[in-house]
Amino acid sequence: MSSYCQACENKKTLQKEDADKFAVWERQHLGSGACDRNFFGTAGMMEVHASKIMWARSVMKHNMRYTIVVSDGDSKSFNAVSEKRPYGPDCMIEKEDYINHVCGRREGRLTQNVIRRLSIYFTRAVRSNTPSSEMRDAIMASVYQMFSTDEKPQPVYRRLTDDALLKRCERHATQN
Repeated sequence: MSSYCQACENKKTLQKEDADKFAVWERQHLGSGACDRNFFGTAGMMEVHASKIMWARSVMKHNMRYTIVVSDGDSKSFNAVSEKRPYGPDCMIEKEDYINHVCGRREGRLTQNVIRRLSIYFTRAVRSNTPSSEMRDAIMASVYQMFSTDEKPQPVYRRLTDDALLKRCERHATQN
């Protein structure tokens, strides 16, 4: 879907100069099917309209049902699809939030400064501790230090504290 047409955009000056001539051109342009603009409304309403079209044709076109809407927090598309019930009254549509949107809403975002500090703490923990169990404790201590209000560390630290990975770091070798 598009609310923009380059040909229409190029003719805006003609519209200002000669409205009658523009009206004739526009009728021909729209009637020929050459206009790229196929939606007249706001971007938010375009998303809603497109969602309803996609859900309505999913079985016929792809032989599948979309049962989950991954949302950026705005529920308009979800509400529109749920109300339409494209697969009948027995098939409910669920809503899930886009993880980056959720993370962006919380207090204390993962800024470049926080990422840099975590990277420094992680590197120090790996270089300063042997064996791997001490590395893990030092890495996790840096997480708890940075995010003392969190009950659980971020999932990336689970991978970074994996025994096999830390064993490979025990010699403190670098590529430089």
